[in-house]
Amino acid sequence: MHIERVVDANTVTTEREFYDTQLFRVDFLYESTPYSVIHDFELGLQYFINRRLSNCSVDSIANLNFSSYDIAGGPDGAKRMRTPTEFFRVGAGYNFSYEGVTKIRGIEAEAWISVRDSFPLNLGSKVVNGTVELFYSRPGSTISSLLSNETAPVPLAINLTGTLCYDGDDCGKSTSLSSFSTFYDFSTTEPDFDVFDTSFCAQPGQYRIISMKIPGHEFGADIGQLRRSIRLGLTEYANISLLQVASIEVVGEDDKYIYVTLQILPVPSAADYPDPQSPDDVLQDLRSFTTSDDCFPFTIQLPSSGEKVRPCWVRVDPVCPTTSEPTECPGVSSSSSSSGVSSGAAAAIAIVMFIVGMICTMVLVLVVRFCRTRRRGFNLLHSKYRKQENEMEGFAD
Repeated sequence: MHIERVVDANTVTTEREFYDTQLFRVDFLYESTPYSVIHDFELGLQYFINRRLSNCSVDSIANLNFSSYDIAGGPDGAKRMRTPTEFFRVGAGYNFSYEGVTKIRGIEAEAWISVRDSFPLNLGSKVVNGTVELFYSRPGSTISSLLSNETAPVPLAINLTGTLCYDGDDCGKSTSLSSFSTFYDFSTTEPDFDVFDTSFCAQPGQYRIISMKIPGHEFGADIGQLRRSIRLGLTEYANISLLQVASIEVVGEDDKYIYVTLQILPVPSAADYPDPQSPDDVLQDLRSFTTSDDCFPFTIQLPSSGEKVRPCWVRVDPVCPTTSEPTECPGVSSSSSSSGVSSGAAAAIAIVMFIVGMICTMVLVLVVRFCRTRRRGFNLLHSKYRKQENEMEGFAD
């Protein structure tokens, strides 16, 4: 989804956002610098990437402050992704009234309004004397975008006004809020998982490379589905996070095999994840249980035929990234939150992201519900995290 936002009639900003049941990413510009923020709720991590300077900071979600609009806190202080009701704020006391039909970008839209004396936004912040207007396409309309054609009602715009308080219940710090946002390319189509790739944040020596060959010479036109099948097969078997399998590339094929390389990434020490496996642990496990025909102990499903096959090793030994001593792979260490993003920049951007979050919360429930259904099969692979999958940004460095 793309968002164009006009704030106080003085500035226009744009963001691009992607959602999954355990993942969130937003791309935006701050002072002409491109940034990306990724929240991984399975590992409990935030990745903050400055794409111009090639800096990447990693921090625990538990350390994030009021700007983290996609995060809710439980009685025990643990952070989790907000539920659909918490995202959309449609519970008791947040009723919307139907205003009628208007036009947004020349498209007929149904307008809904909610006037609220006070409502919480996230950790330690709220809006007082607020008004929220939502604009959806009319039932039966088909909205075409770069990603899909949506026949169900989709959000077209949101108008927010009120006073934003972000220093406790007494509104010690506040600012006037006036924001009109227009949504483009909204789609419930599942995003390519590679948009959440965090291999950029791994340093040489921290990851391992596997080269494999997959029986078959027809994988169809959808390379993305082949990558997804490989990722799901490997993470299910090895009991590792989805984001630990990265940079899956098809490097060739012949009349018998499809040749693929991928990276196994480490889990940063800031992660809230029980007993994470290192890349070396994964490789040792795979080698220990390699079948007699030199194939992996798990299967993947070919997207073209639906046939389940076992990938096989191209080389038994892992390929180490280039280091000062290429004959051995250094131990795995984690990225830290001190890797080049200044605290001043992070704090300033947090305020910008906070306003973005207010917009996102009004539309994310549609994606959450879609993804929850789509990912039901995958949730079975990680049963001990299923409760978290049902609990659905901003950031601080």
